[in-house]
Amino acid sequence: MIQAYFSSIRATITNYIESSTSEICIAVAWFTHRDMFHAVLNALNRKVKVSIIVIDDIINRGPNGLDFGTYIANGGEIRYMSTRKLLMHNKFCLFDKKYLITGSYNWTYSAEGRNAENIIVTDEENVCSAFHEYFKKLWNELPLVEQFCRIEFSDLASEDFLNCYDYLCEEYKSMENAQLSLPFTVNDVKSKKNNFSIAKLNTIVTNTKRSKPILKKNIGKRCRINGVNNQTLNIIKQGQLLPYTNRVSTKTAYDNQKSVTCEILYGNSKKAKDNESLLKIQMDNLPPSKAGKVKFSTEVSLLPNGNMYIEFKCKKTGITLSATYNAIDKIDYQ
Repeated sequence: MIQAYFSSIRATITNYIESSTSEICIAVAWFTHRDMFHAVLNALNRKVKVSIIVIDDIINRGPNGLDFGTYIANGGEIRYMSTRKLLMHNKFCLFDKKYLITGSYNWTYSAEGRNAENIIVTDEENVCSAFHEYFKKLWNELPLVEQFCRIEFSDLASEDFLNCYDYLCEEYKSMENAQLSLPFTVNDVKSKKNNFSIAKLNTIVTNTKRSKPILKKNIGKRCRINGVNNQTLNIIKQGQLLPYTNRVSTKTAYDNQKSVTCEILYGNSKKAKDNESLLKIQMDNLPPSKAGKVKFSTEVSLLPNGNMYIEFKCKKTGITLSATYNAIDKIDYQ
């Protein structure tokens, strides 16, 4: 038996968890979904042996992560894969050594609510056996976690935080959309990123004796203004003292528009073509609607060290795309 699934993935995996009678082996990069976690705890209560391998990072062990302490207390075993050693990008689980589920699906809220995912379910004996041997190999190379400790954001080095920033924001947004009560929000994550960048800048300023960072020319975006295409909508104006964040709103220009491009510009001309194009973010698969009914927000944050963060969001779907750009040459230091 081999069966492919492109929907109802969480329900399918949960059914196999609930049907297991002897052993469950789970190897996923990220595991944050509480409903699936409760199904695992119920399996432990049925005396099913459960073994989990996940990445050792802030997504799995942070303030919004699952309570693996309760999992361990109930007899579950877990081992962490260090990202410094190897990026454990597996997403598979074995049930009673008879059934294998593998595919693209992490056990997370973003996989459930935002992503296009797939899994394959099989009971082919040779495939299940091969995956079980691979799981044992991974398992035996890692130390057993005897006591669960959360990672606090204050414990993270800036490099480790920035490496997982995009996925962290995506996951926390998905958790918020699921209306979970969270100790740490997306806005908290963004503030933490700014704090890391500002702390780094303070070191740079101290060492180089640079101060009072000011934007040389306007930062804007290509836009349709008053019915005229290819105009510049200013977001951060020339002479602005940094750090600074601003947000502007735009909307679709014509009926049933399928895609839109957020193009960030540098320069003081009202005509977009006369300004320097810094980057483009394209959002596809917009919901069909009349002109002006699909609205967007563009947020630009520019830090004194030149790091610029752009977040482009469709207000109707909630889909958010982000990008970064180093604009150090666009800043004067006095």
